[in-house]
Amino acid sequence: MVFDGETPAATITLTAYVDVDGLWKPDCDPEALWYTEDDPADALYAAKMMLPLERAGDGIGTELLDWAAGRAYDAGLTWLRLDAWTTNPRLHSYYRRQGFRHVRTIFTRVSGACFQRPAQPYEPGRRLKTEVG
Repeated sequence: MVFDGETPAATITLTAYVDVDGLWKPDCDPEALWYTEDDPADALYAAKMMLPLERAGDGIGTELLDWAAGRAYDAGLTWLRLDAWTTNPRLHSYYRRQGFRHVRTIFTRVSGACFQRPAQPYEPGRRLKTEVG
């Protein structure tokens, strides 16, 4: 959770590949998003990034993704990965502007558009405050 003073401003969930399936509760056994040849263990996975609409455009989403890429880098991993709704091309464009490359789309999954970008050191553009007070 990221705070602006005492007010929650945004959130993002990061997980290692071994925990990815625990983030979603599918009704059936879905096709995998990441394949063996992708080396799934060599990435940190971002999910559930949310911020209020009134914060859109203020750069906090960019900052969160840069911070997440830094966490992957600090863990010695090559990639920051995420998946997005297959039906949201505006979100896909946003991720591309943030340096992500589209890897594939799994059309049998609602959130099956797979993106990745290289892990890199985090150079804060603003201080992400992660505690109240």
